[in-house]
Amino acid sequence: MAENVSAGRIDAYSWLRAIACVAIVLLHTVYGCISVHTSGLTESSTIVYVSLQSLMMWAVPCFIMVTGALLLDPAREMTIRKIYTKYIWRVLLALIIFSFIYMLYEMIFDGRAFSFKTVWETLVTIFSSQGAWAHIWYLYCLIGLYLLLPVYRIIARHATKAQMQYLLVIYVIFRSILVLLRGAGIDSGFYIHVSTIYPFYLFLGYYFAKYWKKSVLRDLILTLCGTALIIVSVWARYHHGLAWLSNAYNYNGIPTIMMAIGIYGLVRSIRVAPESPAHQVLMLVDQHSFGIYLIHLIWIRLFVKSIGWNPLRLGLFGILLLFVMTLVLSFGLSFGLKKLPVFRKIL
Repeated sequence: MAENVSAGRIDAYSWLRAIACVAIVLLHTVYGCISVHTSGLTESSTIVYVSLQSLMMWAVPCFIMVTGALLLDPAREMTIRKIYTKYIWRVLLALIIFSFIYMLYEMIFDGRAFSFKTVWETLVTIFSSQGAWAHIWYLYCLIGLYLLLPVYRIIARHATKAQMQYLLVIYVIFRSILVLLRGAGIDSGFYIHVSTIYPFYLFLGYYFAKYWKKSVLRDLILTLCGTALIIVSVWARYHHGLAWLSNAYNYNGIPTIMMAIGIYGLVRSIRVAPESPAHQVLMLVDQHSFGIYLIHLIWIRLFVKSIGWNPLRLGLFGILLLFVMTLVLSFGLSFGLKKLPVFRKIL
């Protein structure tokens, strides 16, 4: 019985990664369209598109929560050597290889000439991240989390439930609430020696892996409330010019945290038969989620910027069409690249 429960939990993590991967493609599809084709956007259409984009912000937190649930587990053997050779090396290799793939794309479609200077600039970009394609930030985020994983695992192994709750609350206060207040012009001299919200999601994933109790009603309420708060925040941001409210629907935002917890819990509550088509599709997407993440912005950039297609002329249908095309093409390319030895190691 215990083995079935464990298998079901691991399947849920795969479903979460798959669903989050799809959400990230949708997020970047919307962002790509509204950042390139801005001229025809009205206030109401901007609110709709930014709301849709922001309602997908839970995806990266859920990815990190799954990472925390798996890699902070004290039962999992995790040496520093393994962290470097298996996890950090894979992400670093992906960062280097795909940075040069993006350079090659810019040479072909953006008229960027090849030279040793171009190669050097790409290497500088890899180190500094300045000028890198927008979605690459997540690779730097992962490396940063992996570097401190030995320390995080010590905390997870020895912290009591109350201590873990205390840690999570401190993160929310200093990396979410005070960030929002600072954006509103209310400064605080108090701070903790942590610069990002992402370790919070890592520990949150571990906390739920250890102490989570099923409550569909709770998770549904959190998801719906987070959704409503994000829509209201986006509306107030653009209708009333309250720019500081953008902090409410980024990765630090309380509504984003609510949605991440709610969706994480709802997916954990799902039971899908292993032989069902839905399970098979989700597992397949999960197997290619990293490849899809690295590839999908190439297709979005190709269609929206290089070819010059404006899906917004078709409204939400155009967004949906580009999203489906991007997802299918990214999956197909990831599937093909995995046949090659070099890419098989990183995708």
